[in-house]
Amino acid sequence: MEQVGRARARQLRDEEHLSFREICAVLKSENIRPKRGKRWHPETVRRMLATPTDRRPCVSARAPRSHGSAVWGYR
Repeated sequence: MEQVGRARARQLRDEEHLSFREICAVLKSENIRPKRGKRWHPETVRRMLATPTDRRPCVSARAPRSHGSAVWGYR
């Protein structure tokens, strides 16, 4: 369902030049539900459209965080 919402939001933005708030209203009226939550928020739509759809999610391995013990010499 998320892909349907993303595609419809992109269509509304590109072809009809609607604002993010107007896109939220259209998605709600068409009963397209967001991935999480109960309603669409303009910021959610903005972030969704800012993320390229052809890019795979980034999974990065983070280095373990130091909690000060190495810095201050505590054990």
